[in-house]
Amino acid sequence: MSHSQRVAPEQEPSEAPPGTWVLRGGDLAGPSREKNLRAVFEEYSIWGICVAAEPGKQPVEIAGYGKFGNRQMTMSLSDELLADGYLVTEEPGQTWPNALLIFTRGEPDSEEWDRLRNHFVERGLHPNPTYRGK
Repeated sequence: MSHSQRVAPEQEPSEAPPGTWVLRGGDLAGPSREKNLRAVFEEYSIWGICVAAEPGKQPVEIAGYGKFGNRQMTMSLSDELLADGYLVTEEPGQTWPNALLIFTRGEPDSEEWDRLRNHFVERGLHPNPTYRGK
């Protein structure tokens, strides 16, 4: 749907409360992050990337939804991300675990990507329990 045809969702997406685990497939270092950033911007006119998150769920439960196909996944906590200027919300028109991580400072540059990547990789890479191989 083109931007001019998009209708506003009936309600604003919920923000992830403190302590919500936020998962991302891969390590945020490859070209897929830029592709996802552009797709989110084209769809919602905000600078963000897709993540998986759900308040009250543990990482293994969130990963169990199979939202990403990467062999490895990384994770962070919503309140740690928010403290550094990243907002985690439900994806507009969707429900948890479909979520967006929003860059509140605008379009990310390489320094911003490095800062975000550090949040996710500081807990290490973890096997994705729903990885199906490629």
